[in-house]
Amino acid sequence: LPMPQEELIARELEAENADVLGVLERVGREWLELLAEDEHRQRILSILLRCDTTGEFASISERQNDIDDEHMQALEAAFSKAAGQGRLCACWTPPSAASMLRWVIKGLCSEWLLFGRRFDIASEGKEALRRLFLSYSSRARSA
Repeated sequence: LPMPQEELIARELEAENADVLGVLERVGREWLELLAEDEHRQRILSILLRCDTTGEFASISERQNDIDDEHMQALEAAFSKAAGQGRLCACWTPPSAASMLRWVIKGLCSEWLLFGRRFDIASEGKEALRRLFLSYSSRARSA
């Protein structure tokens, strides 16, 4: 599913001294909050997660893959910018940071939607993102 307000986010990230990691963490938190509150979004994502990617759903799956690829390119560009600003820990490359962020969010969503919503995705997800973004930062940020 497309992230909310993608154009506004892109513009925010383009600003010369943008706090890229701060923006990405905030957007991830907002996405998890939206999912937690929006039953329609939960239903759509549940269907997409369970969907057979062959046969009649192949075109839907293909389109979702295109969207995912666009998001990954945007995330890699954002992490590249953070690296260029000296804000990304040297232990991360832009592609590895982008992949990990995607895996964490997709994993949280899948686990929550497909296995009984057994945790508070908004609060626990935000805490997971906080810890992940601490590891991204080249500076020690307050825990």
